[in-house]
Amino acid sequence: MAGGNSSYGGYKDLDAAVHEAARIIAKIHSYGMKAGVSIKPRTPVEVVFDLMDKADLILVMTVEPGFGGQKYIPESTDRIRALRTHAGYVNPELRIEVDGGIKTENVQTVLDAGADMIVAGSAVLGGDDVQVKARAFMDVLEVA
Repeated sequence: MAGGNSSYGGYKDLDAAVHEAARIIAKIHSYGMKAGVSIKPRTPVEVVFDLMDKADLILVMTVEPGFGGQKYIPESTDRIRALRTHAGYVNPELRIEVDGGIKTENVQTVLDAGADMIVAGSAVLGGDDVQVKARAFMDVLEVA
């Protein structure tokens, strides 16, 4: 982890591993780093509710991990909104990051739902004109 200042991990069955995840988050914090948890599309968001007061970040996968270029799963919007609502009660400073299928056409939707960090891999880096694509995202984000 040379040079890193944050770390996050995911669990297939986070509900059964909340205690262990909390211990790992505390350990990461003890090194002066930020810590978070990732959840896949089929993981119920409620599974991470007990970790939200401890974590710095929740990464919401909005596609099934594995390869780029997938389409955004529309139900993810409600998941992001539920996380942001719960975070408002237990950890208003919690960052919510989304990764998967983010494009200029839907980035405002995820921001409005409560995400404050986005990953837009294929939408920016796929194909030619990376600079033009990055500028298009920046234009949307500057309005937000």
